[in-house]
Amino acid sequence: MKVPFILKNAHKNPTSIVADINFLGLRFKIGTGQSINPEFWLPDVRRAKYIKSYPEGKSINKELEKLEDLINNAVDYFSSNNIKPDAEEFKKMVFETSKPVNNGMKFTDYMELYIDNSSHAIQTLKNYRVALAKIRAWEQETGQILRFSNVDIYFYRSFEK
Repeated sequence: MKVPFILKNAHKNPTSIVADINFLGLRFKIGTGQSINPEFWLPDVRRAKYIKSYPEGKSINKELEKLEDLINNAVDYFSSNNIKPDAEEFKKMVFETSKPVNNGMKFTDYMELYIDNSSHAIQTLKNYRVALAKIRAWEQETGQILRFSNVDIYFYRSFEK
């Protein structure tokens, strides 16, 4: 589902960007944590302009895309389980999946969860699976377990060999 992002107050500078979701006859408004000068907002595509004079538009749009994925995952969960959530349940589901990762967690475990719960295109998911297989092969080859806490330049150099 294409999540409609709207400006909270198009006459205020800067103004907050809000996700306006209609799902199962319910309406949820979720703050995105992003704000923008309305001059740099494209109301027809509901995204920030990405132009030379406003390079922040790219990072704002990336954050909106991440939130859109989280919202779609929540919608998929509630739809597939025939649950009609209230606003609090819906927001909790969206933001519970976006909590920071435990640095001690195995990278491959997290990557598997991410792939399983992702709404990306099929080809993108295939690419993720290939990357996951290569990381597992590296773990087998080196006898190391990759964790978020040891993803650094040393890992990168070892992985690229």
